[in-house]
Amino acid sequence: MGYSASFVDHGEKQKHVQEVLDRCWDILETLPASLLKLRLLTACYGEVFDEPMADEGRAIIASLDSESLTPELQEAINEFHNVVDNPYPCEEVED
Repeated sequence: MGYSASFVDHGEKQKHVQEVLDRCWDILETLPASLLKLRLLTACYGEVFDEPMADEGRAIIASLDSESLTPELQEAINEFHNVVDNPYPCEEVED
């Protein structure tokens, strides 16, 4: 997410983003369904728009008890939906 927020690119930005994503793939496979995994899926999905990642995030959300959501978890859910529903937030889409 930090690389996405940076406007500075000396030609290696995408390489660094890919290195971070490669590390995330390994970690995602080992993490149980959790707030951390949902946040990591959200960040990765925002870079690659891989639909199986969105499906996994949806499955995590569906497995949660809606009555016991913490504010932090609700924020992560909202962020996930925002990224999935608005993959290109800085672009104007014409109908």
